[in-house]
Amino acid sequence: MRKLLVSVFVLAALLVGLDRVAVVGAEREIARRVQAVFDLPDPVSVDITGFPFLTQALSGRLEEISLSAGEVTKAGITLSRIDATLEGVTAPLGELIEDSANADVRAERITGTAVISMKTIAEFAPPGIRVTGTGGDTVKVSGRVTAFGQRVPVDAEMKIHVGRGEIRLTPVSVNVGGGMQVPNAERLLTFTVPIPNLPLGLKVTRVTSTSDGLALTGTATDVRFR
Repeated sequence: MRKLLVSVFVLAALLVGLDRVAVVGAEREIARRVQAVFDLPDPVSVDITGFPFLTQALSGRLEEISLSAGEVTKAGITLSRIDATLEGVTAPLGELIEDSANADVRAERITGTAVISMKTIAEFAPPGIRVTGTGGDTVKVSGRVTAFGQRVPVDAEMKIHVGRGEIRLTPVSVNVGGGMQVPNAERLLTFTVPIPNLPLGLKVTRVTSTSDGLALTGTATDVRFR
């Protein structure tokens, strides 16, 4: 009986080891493919959820994959990081074995977030204006603007608006130092930040402010990695 238990334990350990080796190989292949298709920086981190992996692989369907990538620049806009969840990833095992480069790998749905860094946002703000993330759908700005030939201190809360191909930030409250009345202060502070084409085919659905920058949340469906 003891020998049987030992044999079962050893077999289970071998299967678990084989499963982990297989999942690491699959994660490496998916990372390589995503990086090549969407021109992402190295390294791309991939984590296939669910255990055991081999049963998912044999079915040709991976229920969920987490992916993250570092800084990437698109159309002159620096995204400081990218995090995404891939759902319903079909990866036919036979195709991957026979011709992995041309295997039809695709995700039913992707939800992801890409962050436009504060450094990049500052490049589009009016001269002398600093931008700070507050969370939610506003940011704060502070600095100095020119009024009546003078540089006067100003701070404001800015509302985030998502338009076609751009993020527009407009003041909802403005405070000018010294109680000076500055005509068109809102116009002086309003600025826009272009939205680049996001990796993974993500289409922006929401923009929120964070301490790191503006977080662009997007979704995509039926995305091919080929």
